[in-house]
Amino acid sequence: MKVKILGLNYNIKLVKSVNIDGFYGEVKHKEELIRLNNEHTPHRMQECLIHEINHAIDAELQLKLSENTIHRLSNVWYQIIVDNPHIFEYKWNKVKE
Repeated sequence: MKVKILGLNYNIKLVKSVNIDGFYGEVKHKEELIRLNNEHTPHRMQECLIHEINHAIDAELQLKLSENTIHRLSNVWYQIIVDNPHIFEYKWNKVKE
């Protein structure tokens, strides 16, 4: 699986936690790689994916966000996506008045 972030194609790999020191995931910018711990629930892995995407955005844009800020933004974005799936499924055609 891949995700395109600011023109870069990051590979997403599911790995055992021993491969990433017990963390939920990590991003390797030079390799354009996101690794997720597959020993967690799908919910947790999706949340982690958004977290690692935020790290990639932070690195590419040189925002220098703190880990706490990345964590908070990730939780908010995940909740918006989960609670409002219809906005991503909506057919964005112009409304005729």
